[in-house]
Amino acid sequence: MKNHTKILTIGRTIAILSAILLGVSAFLPWGSSAYVSVDGMAGDGWITIAIGLLAFILLFVKRISIWLSLFFGILALIIGIVDFNAMLKAIKLVTDGNMGIGLYTTLIASAGIVIGTIVEIIQERSKKLRKKLAYLDDE
Repeated sequence: MKNHTKILTIGRTIAILSAILLGVSAFLPWGSSAYVSVDGMAGDGWITIAIGLLAFILLFVKRISIWLSLFFGILALIIGIVDFNAMLKAIKLVTDGNMGIGLYTTLIASAGIVIGTIVEIIQERSKKLRKKLAYLDDE
């Protein structure tokens, strides 16, 4: 194993925290009314948890392109937007319906993965910095 100075870059830190938030968002309320509350686990929450977990792990594996984490971030953002629009339509049908915090945090976390991964890609291009980055599969 090489003796590296193990650092977390700003981009990787943003993406890691966003991936964790994406997983937590699935358990938060996505919508509610006076009689019922719906969390992410009733819908696409399982998918967003899986995406958050994959994006998190892939940020630490050198042999797999970081572009894959970017892809998962974009995918989570698309799912969040689709679910947000579906919930808006459902809320309009209910007189006292409200959008839940879980969908907002899903959108914020997904955007954070995308932004953090893009920043990480830019930071990785610095050869001096690349030698100092910590990966799970370092030799």
